[in-house]
Amino acid sequence: MKELTSDKRMLEYGQMKSYSNIFCFSTTRYGGCSEGNYASFNCTHYCGDDAAHVAQNKELLCSLLPQQPVALVVPRQTHSTNVKVVSSLPDLDNLEEVDALVTHLPGFCLCVSTADCIPVLLYDKEKQV
Repeated sequence: MKELTSDKRMLEYGQMKSYSNIFCFSTTRYGGCSEGNYASFNCTHYCGDDAAHVAQNKELLCSLLPQQPVALVVPRQTHSTNVKVVSSLPDLDNLEEVDALVTHLPGFCLCVSTADCIPVLLYDKEKQV
């Protein structure tokens, strides 16, 4: 992992650099507008943070990405085995109890929250778009 931005908002996973259509990263808590327990770069709408702060943080996140995403797909994870296949623009408010995301579509930013968990990216080179 390497520091992506000088303000430490994002860290990039370098292993996927050879794939021009994939960008893997983690956000940090720095550089956003949320306050209190959610300070400061919170991008999850379901934790109780002010909706306007979350929206502003998501907008900021999109501006930091190398390509403007079609959508940020942010599930509400529950430590289940539920998988959501993103085959079109999903109902972004209907991602309850989803712990894994799969897509073959370009341009979507599939998001997962991690704390004591390790995110896993599976990539099928045969089906790249």
